[in-house]
Amino acid sequence: MSSSVEFANVKLSSPSPTELTIELIKDGNPATEVVFSTAEIDSIISSLSQFRRSMTPNVPAERPTSSLEGTVVDPGIQILTVSPDQGQTEPRQLLSLRHPGMGWLSFLLSRAVSASVGHALLGTPQPPPGPPIPNRRLH
Repeated sequence: MSSSVEFANVKLSSPSPTELTIELIKDGNPATEVVFSTAEIDSIISSLSQFRRSMTPNVPAERPTSSLEGTVVDPGIQILTVSPDQGQTEPRQLLSLRHPGMGWLSFLLSRAVSASVGHALLGTPQPPPGPPIPNRRLH
């Protein structure tokens, strides 16, 4: 089953479950097209997310509440405990969520953030918040 989507000067089409064709349009006419495998698309998505991290405006700090578009119901979840790095005194939790289009998205959480997430998921009262925890990038 073939599907396609067009935006700006790009047409994306998937003639098979293992390929994606990206066609560039110039002056309303096809300029070039490239066919990518599933593994190549995974690499492109990863690279695009790295570029997006440094672009402005930043991704909004709050999720838009007006739409559930793109929401994944009951994603795959893995949680691992990670030993403390230099300068840290306690282990952290590595929370990985499986998105069917983006792959595994991983987040390294402090004990305080892990507790906050746990309370929110269970709907239990949380202790009073401490100072805000800054977002930090891992390289």
